[in-house]
Amino acid sequence: MRGLLVGAGIFGVGAYLARRKPSPEQPVLDEAAEPEPAEEPTGFSLGYAPTIPVREAFDPDVWASSKVTPARFYPVRKGDTIPKIAARLVRETALDAARGRKMPKDTARQWADQLARSHGLIRQAEDLINLSGWNDEVFGSPALERTGHHGRAVDVSPVHDDIAEQLGRGDTPRRNLSADGEPTNPGRRSRPFLWIPGTNPEVFAAAMIDKKEVQAMTCHGVSWEDGSSTMWPPPIVTERGVIHG
Repeated sequence: MRGLLVGAGIFGVGAYLARRKPSPEQPVLDEAAEPEPAEEPTGFSLGYAPTIPVREAFDPDVWASSKVTPARFYPVRKGDTIPKIAARLVRETALDAARGRKMPKDTARQWADQLARSHGLIRQAEDLINLSGWNDEVFGSPALERTGHHGRAVDVSPVHDDIAEQLGRGDTPRRNLSADGEPTNPGRRSRPFLWIPGTNPEVFAAAMIDKKEVQAMTCHGVSWEDGSSTMWPPPIVTERGVIHG
């Protein structure tokens, strides 16, 4: 949903947002703008965190997180749903945006908690997760397509291979769902090792604080060293492909 604007007053932080102006040290990003080329391909960076080399061996301790975190894998747990995971992604993106704008911590938490209940933002985050080509390739279920906003939906039930184990061994991940969405090996009992797309907190701040008409939840302007989008996992994972069947 493009151009999503949410009034700050309903979040109880109107006074802060009213006096806050774009910081010259933190230029906002226009969604249509092209990201500036890096001087040298040193690794992955969101612009506010140290770079991480992506060509090293895959290490789950580096690339996975027990909580929903942008640009990390998340091991889905019992009780998780895509809308619940999406709401947590909205909250983490909002907190990242608030830190970038030096919002007071208590205000930032209140703001992020309120935004994580926004149906429009949650839907945007759901779309990022479901439409991530890697998530769709490994965990997407044709049987659930009607539940996705764009005809794509991830099956979070325990019917998948242990993808984290496969990646940790250096193997190619294997899809365990048929074209009908049924397990090809009924003995597999793992939930998705879900890729959480790397969202852009500066664009989020531009939409939700500066009121620019850009989509708040987006990966635009955040890419890996090879130029590929953080809608996808890092090249160390995607270059392995996916085995079907």
